Amino acid sequence: MRIKILTLCSVAIIFVSSCNENSDTTDKCTGGIVPLQFTATVGEMQMSRVGMQDDKIAIGQRVWMWIDNADDGTKHIGAWQHASDGGYKLNPIPYITKYFPAGNRPVDIYGVHGNFFVTPDTNKPDTIAHSVYTNQISSSNYLVSDLLWVAELNHRAQDSIKLKFRHMLSKIEICFQPVGSVTDAMIAGATAEVVNVPKNVKLALADGGGLSYGSLSNIEFPLHTIPASATSFSGATYAEIVVPPHQVKTSQNLIRLTCTNGDTYYYRPDSTFIMEPGKVYRFNMQVKQTIKIDPGSLNPWTPESKNIEYDIVPLTVMPEVDEWGFRDVNIKWDYMIVPPEVDDWEGKDGGSFAWMRVNPIPEVDTWGDKDGFSFSWDTPDVASGVTQNPLP
Repeated sequence: MRIKILTLCSVAIIFVSSCNENSDTTDKCTGGIVPLQFTATVGEMQMSRVGMQDDKIAIGQRVWMWIDNADDGTKHIGAWQHASDGGYKLNPIPYITKYFPAGNRPVDIYGVHGNFFVTPDTNKPDTIAHSVYTNQISSSNYLVSDLLWVAELNHRAQDSIKLKFRHMLSKIEICFQPVGSVTDAMIAGATAEVVNVPKNVKLALADGGGLSYGSLSNIEFPLHTIPASATSFSGATYAEIVVPPHQVKTSQNLIRLTCTNGDTYYYRPDSTFIMEPGKVYRFNMQVKQTIKIDPGSLNPWTPESKNIEYDIVPLTVMPEVDEWGFRDVNIKWDYMIVPPEVDDWEGKDGGSFAWMRVNPIPEVDTWGDKDGFSFSWDTPDVASGVTQNPLP
């Protein structure tokens, strides 16, 4: 009998010692018994078309999670990195199981995917600084540029927590078609860019509010075309570009196509519009040449090339707009107002004028909400411990 008692005591001692050794990564020892495990979708509705990372987080993409105690907002688990399995599961890095607080008390969960670094196990910052890549030709640069955010408050213990991330930036989809005197061969290999857009944002983790800021940049993207012989854009594939929300003005070029022979085509809208967070803007663009005529100063000896205007023209006056996965969601955003381009009123050489024809605005799709968003983004400072370095 004494031997049996001593054996039971030894087991109890070993059990307590094991809990103490793992107290930093396992709250099971203080009463929590339900593990924190996450599945993730992007958006909550079926989209009419699905592009990269439109409905789920791509395989290998990293997500940072912060878990706070719901009752008082204190840290339960600091910055905790996960990776998507390409389906709907998020796996912790390193693979260590962590648990709900003692007594399975509810938690507040915050998650962000994007182009930034944080220090592991640190408290939730007020904001993070995210930047989009200026070269989004590769899918990897596009995916990391796609800022995703989720907040699940007062979440009670359950075996699997289903998170619905939302797209916080704007998405542009573009396909080109040569028309008229412009041939397929003329635009083959051209460099395609979205121009005069901000690349930096600050995101408030608590409520998803945001701010676009910084100098303007150009973003290169892969050229997608349909042949000159095509009668419609039906079935076309589109380049996908992520940009921070901002105001686009009529005086500002938005799209540039530079051909290998040096010819450059531009598109600018004919009315000011806002690129809103969580929305997709689809452009069906035709590339053509037109002749500029100024009856007051037409010089017949001017080489014809000097009078050629290179235009990119949308097929519809208003762009197609789709939600990027969510309906009836308000995102607070402070838009960056893009300053207009300024030209000399009398011409760079003291009186030579060239009048650029203004084109209509693109199709717009919404990247999250069929009924639209209202936005206003706060501008808190970036918390310490956060850098803008890209993910490895």
